[in-house]
Amino acid sequence: MNWKRGLFRVWAAASLLWVALWTVLNRSGVAASLSDLSCLVSGGSSGPWCEYRLMGAISVDGLEDRHFWIGLIAPPLAALLLGYTLLWIGRGFRSKA
Repeated sequence: MNWKRGLFRVWAAASLLWVALWTVLNRSGVAASLSDLSCLVSGGSSGPWCEYRLMGAISVDGLEDRHFWIGLIAPPLAALLLGYTLLWIGRGFRSKA
């Protein structure tokens, strides 16, 4: 069984799902409407996000927004680095026979 290849395929599939979900939520304005709803229900005191509309700005001009790209790329990249680090650590426990 090839763990490296299998985990890489899991990472690739999860990354594609992440990119699709992140793009749909931020480009469609669904995330903006959900955060606006929580602020409306709580009377604007639910959290610091009620002071400004980050997600609303992303849904309007997401391709130019730095936060959109960081949220799109950082989680899959962090998962890839974590996976390779864990494989590297695991290889250190193998016997050299």
